[in-house]
Amino acid sequence: MLLTFIRHAEASLSAAVDFERELTERGRQQAHQLAAFFSRLKNQPQLILTSPLVRARQTAEAISQRLESTRLLEQSWLASGMIPEICLRELHSFSRFENVLLVGHEPDLSSTIASLLGNQPKNFKVAKAGICALKIQSVGPGYGILQYFLPSDLLFPLP
Repeated sequence: MLLTFIRHAEASLSAAVDFERELTERGRQQAHQLAAFFSRLKNQPQLILTSPLVRARQTAEAISQRLESTRLLEQSWLASGMIPEICLRELHSFSRFENVLLVGHEPDLSSTIASLLGNQPKNFKVAKAGICALKIQSVGPGYGILQYFLPSDLLFPLP
């Protein structure tokens, strides 16, 4: 399975509650650029799993709309505060898919990626709108092989 992690695009810092923080104008641009990136891939994701938080869902929806044959599912376990062990346990039910995209939050994603790579979380950080793809033979600690890591400043350089 190719498992790709995306941290949500840039979000507003102001909202009544953290759950409701929406993407900024720059964040919406980043989400559309992410969608364009994935639409150019030969091996596109079959499934997008997203956190229910508004900023993650908006990022995932932009990608899903561009990839018409890709299914989008909101998963409560991807909400901010996700524990890597729970993520890995939940991913087992999606192992029939060859290419899965997860949209979530920090430091949750970096901790999960580090676990799959067999590293410590302090060795890895995913920036907003950053992408990290791992090839995994089995869903579990140490079974991931880094395929690519694209920080957002390489994908979306500031003008």
